[in-house]
Amino acid sequence: MNTDKFLNKLDYSLDLIKLIEIYKSVYRNNRFTFEENNKSFSQRVINVTFKYSVKEYNRYFGNVWVKLGFDYNDIKDKMVDHVYMINGKVIAIDTNEGVKSPIPKESLGNCFYYDKTTHRYSVYEYKIKTIRTTRELRKDLYHKGFYCDGIKFIRFKRSSGAARVGKCLFIDEKLYSKIHKWELCKLKINEGDELDLAAFEAYISLTSSSIIDTLYIDPKSILVVNDYESTFKEDALVTRIIDGELHTNDETVELSNSIWDGQSLMDISLFGDYQDKGMLLLRNQFFKSCCFNCNIQKWFKDNGIESLEQLNGQTIADDISQIKLITTPSSIKYLKFGELEQWLTSITPIFGVVKYEKKTHYLDGNLVRCHYQLINSLQMTKKEVKKLIEPSFNYLEMIKNDPVVLRHYIKYTGNTDMELSDPLTYKSDITYKLLGLNDKFTQTKMYDLFKKDIITSYKKNLREGHLFLNGNYSTICGNPIEMLYQAIGKFDGTSQIGIGKVHTTRFKYNKTILGSRSPHICQCNIWLPLNSSNEMIDKYMNPTNEIIYINSIGESVLDRLSGADFDSDTCMITDNSVLIKAGRKNINNFKVSINKVEAKKIKRFYTADQKADLDIKTSNNQIGVIINLSQELNSKVWDKLNNGAKLEDIQDIYKDVCQLNVMSNIEIDSAKKEFDVVMNQEIENIRNKYRTKDKEGKTIKPYFFGIIAKEKGYFNDDKFNYKKMDTSMDYLEELIDSKRFSRKTPKEFIKFYELLNTENYDNNKVNRQQAQRIMSEIKKFEGKMKYLFSTTLFDPSCQMIYYQNQRNALMEYIGRLNINDSTIIYLLKSLDNSENQKYYQTIFKAFFGYPNERFYELIKSSNEKMLELAQSEDGILEIFGYRYSKIYKN
Repeated sequence: MNTDKFLNKLDYSLDLIKLIEIYKSVYRNNRFTFEENNKSFSQRVINVTFKYSVKEYNRYFGNVWVKLGFDYNDIKDKMVDHVYMINGKVIAIDTNEGVKSPIPKESLGNCFYYDKTTHRYSVYEYKIKTIRTTRELRKDLYHKGFYCDGIKFIRFKRSSGAARVGKCLFIDEKLYSKIHKWELCKLKINEGDELDLAAFEAYISLTSSSIIDTLYIDPKSILVVNDYESTFKEDALVTRIIDGELHTNDETVELSNSIWDGQSLMDISLFGDYQDKGMLLLRNQFFKSCCFNCNIQKWFKDNGIESLEQLNGQTIADDISQIKLITTPSSIKYLKFGELEQWLTSITPIFGVVKYEKKTHYLDGNLVRCHYQLINSLQMTKKEVKKLIEPSFNYLEMIKNDPVVLRHYIKYTGNTDMELSDPLTYKSDITYKLLGLNDKFTQTKMYDLFKKDIITSYKKNLREGHLFLNGNYSTICGNPIEMLYQAIGKFDGTSQIGIGKVHTTRFKYNKTILGSRSPHICQCNIWLPLNSSNEMIDKYMNPTNEIIYINSIGESVLDRLSGADFDSDTCMITDNSVLIKAGRKNINNFKVSINKVEAKKIKRFYTADQKADLDIKTSNNQIGVIINLSQELNSKVWDKLNNGAKLEDIQDIYKDVCQLNVMSNIEIDSAKKEFDVVMNQEIENIRNKYRTKDKEGKTIKPYFFGIIAKEKGYFNDDKFNYKKMDTSMDYLEELIDSKRFSRKTPKEFIKFYELLNTENYDNNKVNRQQAQRIMSEIKKFEGKMKYLFSTTLFDPSCQMIYYQNQRNALMEYIGRLNINDSTIIYLLKSLDNSENQKYYQTIFKAFFGYPNERFYELIKSSNEKMLELAQSEDGILEIFGYRYSKIYKN
């Protein structure tokens, strides 16, 4: 079996658990998966991406074109001088290699030609006839399915995220009926039935979500209380659809916040091994909810609730002591298609744990990285931007010049235990390990290369606006005490937290903090709440620093946070004084953007044709284009205001930014709702309104767009003029351009083998044939990777999976060999040979990536006592306001 063809992942999920069980019952064996290189593979599910049409000639391996009906593997050895012909017609042609004797022009046909300047064949792609479009292919496969390796596959499902990028799962037809019956959870939906297809397709896929664990929750533990809508009026910029087009206008509009949308409260006793967490995102059949850690039974006891009759909700519990999870209809998607009691009595008691809140990866969880959308939605002077970026510059200097700080930055754990249970698959993992074994590793070329990679990556992140700030990403929990009151029938619509206030243990109380949630599109997405103490939340909830409790009663916070809800949405929060000052400057100058575009009621039926039509429309997602266009307009807003314009002069631009904000939410919701919006046309309408060109006809873009385009590989100064504007992100790029970091005198590196214990090295015991085979495998791997990352045939996720599979296979091959110490030392010495320089990093990762202890043990014997960073009040190192000392590790 060629496992190179397995380029997608089927995540551990409730679906996968059930599929393995169903496979066993259908096929009477346990071979749903097979094992190779410590990986599990399955032939029973295929992830199909509808990206390419079928053409008269189709591209193979980047630059080889093969006529439809022929298999490249059958004819590749028949090609002569990079072309293969039958009866005077091109069957296969390579457009990447130099040609010695080109065939006549008339033999090349209309689609190909010989380029005399490059001495290669080339292609007129637009002349190649399309046989089947992606739309036709999708409809055909949804109707008929397909065969692969003798197995009949039919459409299974797709998640909302997969739908937006044109992907869909197909499954072994013999498994489908049983898994479909299970996922329906006793709903009676038959082929041809009318239903809300967009919602159904989104919600039936909830059990396919990747999970990290499962929890047993008895359905009798569940109390379902009514959702609550807080209604109020606000003067805002409202986007509606009028005569088939989007329009944004100033209105006094009635808003309605669903204050517990997508959240639940779960008693700490149900958290199992996760009792120290503030939330768990759970999945089950037609159920998706962020369950916040709560002392429900204590609440009942303190409020004299002793019987089920005292509760304000629906449950199938027999006793008050059973109630451990309080939720609302907004978390139970089943209610769009069936009845609550049927769901409660039909669901499996095994819930999937998708995730819990986590600390950031930076400086012991104290720092968070912001993004260019936030920076560019604030009006800052160049001096203020300099103050904002200076701590990130200082931190980079420390990382660059102090190995102890670098170790801490890459989350070095100090663990020198040689019992390696898993491959160290990333270069940083291996570097952690080696830094824990010998301090002299910092004097090797390998360390220097790694450090350069760290610095390059750090600068790239600065360029993209990813500055370090004191703060974190916190999961938002809405009005939890009010939800508890709702459960006992005592909620009267009053906010316990208070308007404009939040409660988080991450920052000091009575201090304003700044919040921002993605997608962050416009100026009104800046949120400046007051962090306040709250005894009731501390008593009945179980907070962590990564949870923020907010109020959405009587205030437009959910719209300010770009359509937030409480199903695990996170918000970046910080106490950074520069950003807060800039936010306050315009907090009242830019009205909140309100989305009043109603989802379209489309009559759809549960048929293959309707599923195909829905998925085709969903796959044309424009979220990235919308965000980029919004930042162009934001740049124009600030450039005008910073050059003498008044607020009223930029209101038309701001209205369009708000419209883009609404458009981004429409695109995000497109997989579960349908809208009567022609998104491409709406984007073009706004783009054409503000497109400006220079004298050479180049379209003018903000300067920072060019910098980011270079980093991401689509810079085009022939088409665009990346012009400096008076906007925060352009100031940031100018400051990075002018920054001069310290430079040390180049040093002599020690050879890597100088770290080794070579006392037992015997040149006569070196297995040179084995060493040559290892080097041959490394060079073969390098060749594959060079091609992989030069082609556009695979999407990035498939590229990464293929890379990981090939990398792991290489490490597995080397790790399983019985290599004696002398051969290992011989190989490690080869790291410094000139002919191996271009393979340096691959060799390094291959040798130390697999859990083969002998490679490390030869270094371990030269272990020395090492320094590490530890947070301390009297520390001499200050990083973002936190003090650290250097101490010797135990």
